[in-house]
Amino acid sequence: DQETAEGVSPENQAVLLELARTTITSYVSGQPVPEPDLARLPAELKESRSVFVTLRKNGALRGCIGNLGRPDPLVLSVRDYAINAATRDPRFPPVKPDELEDLHIEISVMTPMQEIASYKLVRLGTDGVVIRKNGHGAVYLPQVATETGWNLDQFMSSLCRKAGLPGDAYT
Repeated sequence: DQETAEGVSPENQAVLLELARTTITSYVSGQPVPEPDLARLPAELKESRSVFVTLRKNGALRGCIGNLGRPDPLVLSVRDYAINAATRDPRFPPVKPDELEDLHIEISVMTPMQEIASYKLVRLGTDGVVIRKNGHGAVYLPQVATETGWNLDQFMSSLCRKAGLPGDAYT
């Protein structure tokens, strides 16, 4: 069970994962969270990128929160969204210190969003998808399709329902 930080170079994956784990551990233990030294970091970690932090405990989702288009440097977004995933996902109670050793961390660093002409162009397992319609919205990361085994219509229908829309709102 390997922790992952997709979307950045392998050496920077390790930096982001360590930052996320240290941040969560510090925050839920009531200690000060790390303050990354931006001047000493590689340019890739200072880029403004959308990021999601997903936490799993014993294989089950334990928290997932992220952003789309936040202007902060990547390292600061990872720090902040690690805290949010651990303590502010409304689907779960805040992570407690005795859960820390059982947490698996995934960091998804997103490429810039692109509008597509048809939902049929979505590449399951490769593309994350955002749906926005009538003031409702939701996001699925690429791994949702892989983990669930859904076909494209099941994936899109579930995303619509997550957004509070009818299941066929994507058509």
